[in-house]
Amino acid sequence: MLFVLNRAGVPSVARFVQVSQNPTDQPPKGTITAPTGDVTITAGQAVKFAGTASDVDGSVQKYSWFFPEGTPESSSAPSPGTIVFPTAGTYVASLTAVDDKGVNDPSPPTRRVTVQPGNTLKIEGESLVATATATATVQVQYNCCGVVWSGNDQLFFRASKVGDYMVLTINVPTAGTYDLSAAMTKARDYGIVSLAVDGAQLGQPFDGYNSPNVTVNNNVAFGSMQLGAGAHKLTFTIVGKNPSSINYQVGIDYLQLVKTN
Repeated sequence: MLFVLNRAGVPSVARFVQVSQNPTDQPPKGTITAPTGDVTITAGQAVKFAGTASDVDGSVQKYSWFFPEGTPESSSAPSPGTIVFPTAGTYVASLTAVDDKGVNDPSPPTRRVTVQPGNTLKIEGESLVATATATATVQVQYNCCGVVWSGNDQLFFRASKVGDYMVLTINVPTAGTYDLSAAMTKARDYGIVSLAVDGAQLGQPFDGYNSPNVTVNNNVAFGSMQLGAGAHKLTFTIVGKNPSSINYQVGIDYLQLVKTN
């Protein structure tokens, strides 16, 4: 608290006097324009970063990026470009803007970068929607029904009968033997689905029925297979439904391939 005294030494009657270096200054606001959301990569891969900032009552004088465990770990460029993450882990990259009065953005934007070990490939289901050919609608479905999916959405196949199928294309970076598993959604209107990789059946059909709640089985193991580097076709076919299910739909949160040799 600060008291102002007159010549006689009598303090002012004001209850409080607030002292501020820049009482009317508005802080700058930074925005990360790339990537547009959180990302998942494999160790040694890179993420391209770009940003911008604005200041309503002045100008932006400085950009301060921080990339934990990245190469490089920091940058003062508005759009620093490619940052390599060599070590597995989860890191939060941030952008702090500073204006011409030295005031920082109080809520710097961030992006979460999940770096998987080099032998693990995680593919978000929703990222495969654009590759799909199917007998029924394949779409991105956002968090709903009390479920939060990885990446905040899932691939939703609106199958309605036995025989409906969808074909998805994945890309494998290196040849080898892979264990394929998936995080699959379960609900009262989901069916039983089988998986074939490049035309060869893999594992046992998965029953997606659950009631009354919507849930996710994070470890549906389909099996092991030999894959060459490049594109591969995954065919999901409806083979039936639980007697209690009211439909034949399918939800894929993500696929995971672990290279075993």
